[in-house]
Amino acid sequence: MPQSLSKVYLHIVFSTKMRVPYINDGLRTNLQAYIVGTIASQGSFVHEIYANPDHVHILCTLPRTTTIANFISKIKSSSSKWIKTQGIKKFSWQGGYAVF
Repeated sequence: MPQSLSKVYLHIVFSTKMRVPYINDGLRTNLQAYIVGTIASQGSFVHEIYANPDHVHILCTLPRTTTIANFISKIKSSSSKWIKTQGIKKFSWQGGYAVF
């Protein structure tokens, strides 16, 4: 039986609420590592990631077992909770879109 294979690349961008520059140099490296781990746990691979002070860019593959909306939602909710544990209590993401 033939096997079908696919690889979908996503360029995901989402920003902090009201574009407040919450992501400083001290938080950036750890946030990027946390997001990479979150994405890897969903069966995806991150090719590039960069957290700007008010938004994040991620280039990764889409896992075959989830939708784009659920994939982005898991990344945003997990990283938002993590950022709040780092002392930024009023943090939240807004928006979020993927280009493929």
